[in-house]
Amino acid sequence: MRHAHLEQPFTGGDLYSLRSAVAAHMTPFSETLREAVMIVVGELASNVVRHGGASGTLLLHVEDDTAVCTVSDSGPGLPGADTVGTQPVPPQTLGGRGLWIIRRLCRSLDIVTGPDGTAITVTIDGDQLT
Repeated sequence: MRHAHLEQPFTGGDLYSLRSAVAAHMTPFSETLREAVMIVVGELASNVVRHGGASGTLLLHVEDDTAVCTVSDSGPGLPGADTVGTQPVPPQTLGGRGLWIIRRLCRSLDIVTGPDGTAITVTIDGDQLT
């Protein structure tokens, strides 16, 4: 049984080290799962820096070929949390594709949001990505 656990706070200046820590923790797992987790963590962390108060925390737990990742912040909340990222953004629109991409890669996505912050939890199954 392979497993990994990572808990790491981050700010905008820490995105490189956050991605490096995730990559190191994902080394024992399949390339497909590793790449999906790297994309999802990168998108979620970038959203925290851009929209969620500029700092957050990553919790990552991986067991066998399933990863559960929670990224939380103390920002102003996410309007339209139930529908954000459910429809593709028109090609001419700048940005706004992160949660749409995440929803394509994850088995589940749960958003808990309010005026004191947002926590997004995703589950990624490596065997469903192939």
